[in-house]
Amino acid sequence: MTEKHTIIALQEENKQKNLEITAQMQLLDQYKRALDASSIISKTDITGIITYVNDKFCEISGYSREELIGKSHNIVHHADMPNELFYELWETIKANKTYHAVIKNKKKSGDFYYVDTTIVPIVGADGKIIEYFSIRHDLTDLIKAKEHAISAEKAKSTFLSTMSHELRTPLNAVIGFSQILLTKDTMPFESLKIYIGKINSSGKHLLNVVNNLLEFSKIESGKIDFNQKSINLHDLILAILPSVEAMALSKNIAIEQQNLADGQLYIDEQLFKQALTNLLSNAVKFTANNKRITLSYMKNDKFHIISICDEGFGLTKEQIEIIFDPFTQIQEHQNGLVKGTGLGLAITQKIMELHHAYIKVESEPNVGSCFHLYLPQ
Repeated sequence: MTEKHTIIALQEENKQKNLEITAQMQLLDQYKRALDASSIISKTDITGIITYVNDKFCEISGYSREELIGKSHNIVHHADMPNELFYELWETIKANKTYHAVIKNKKKSGDFYYVDTTIVPIVGADGKIIEYFSIRHDLTDLIKAKEHAISAEKAKSTFLSTMSHELRTPLNAVIGFSQILLTKDTMPFESLKIYIGKINSSGKHLLNVVNNLLEFSKIESGKIDFNQKSINLHDLILAILPSVEAMALSKNIAIEQQNLADGQLYIDEQLFKQALTNLLSNAVKFTANNKRITLSYMKNDKFHIISICDEGFGLTKEQIEIIFDPFTQIQEHQNGLVKGTGLGLAITQKIMELHHAYIKVESEPNVGSCFHLYLPQ
């Protein structure tokens, strides 16, 4: 082979190698674009300083590239993650091993997100680590769904526990007192009235439990009739007072009314009656003997404000945070007993939401509570 032929052969060989390199570069570029399109990517130097982030990293973190490049990866670390985890992370990748974990990170806004994280050490020609390459996938929705499922399971357990007690108690009373009546051939009239009264009371309590469950279920499912009309607040209160007066009289609790006749509301009458009855019943239940409950009305430029204030046992800040959660029961300070289904206030809040209204609670232990209803004019 002549020198000319050798040169031509080398040129062809180089040309072929260049074509192969170009093809490999194009293939690598496609891999990169595929990875960038599907994953949250970043690179850091060996000290953890960010040298590259892709669009998805900026999108999920809320930071721009300019805000991230040159910063420590600590910029997205969330305080909920223990220091031990990051110690293990660094020990693993410095040993030239791949690290994998689910990590909770912090956005620029202060919100959080969860990422399935894989960190791979990148080694140079001399065998030493030159940078770290991180691939992440957003798991936030999945983890939130899991937490919601766990919460729902807990709520279900609470519901079953609460309902089994609330249903069993009146049923046992009905069965027990009716059995006593069945076994007695003769009984003094006064004793007979007492037993029948207890059966009647237990039956009403059982009916109330079932009605609360049905009402809550209807509101939650959105299958509830909602018909608003103009109603005078004083007339509304007169209609619901008989349902709580007996309990109030038995505890010598005075129910005072202030400016109620001034309130002309545009509401669903039946639903609003239920909401006020729930609040007024609670006020009587959690107020000691010989105290006072005040019903008052006022309005400002935006709202009708209805207040139900008692001189009861009051609530702590922690109790106020949970009292509107379904199936939550507040313990009576006086005797430690827990009464009711824990649905009354949850239903009341739902009714307020239907009216685009809200409830504000002011309370102090051993002083009393005020429930203020803010209804838009």
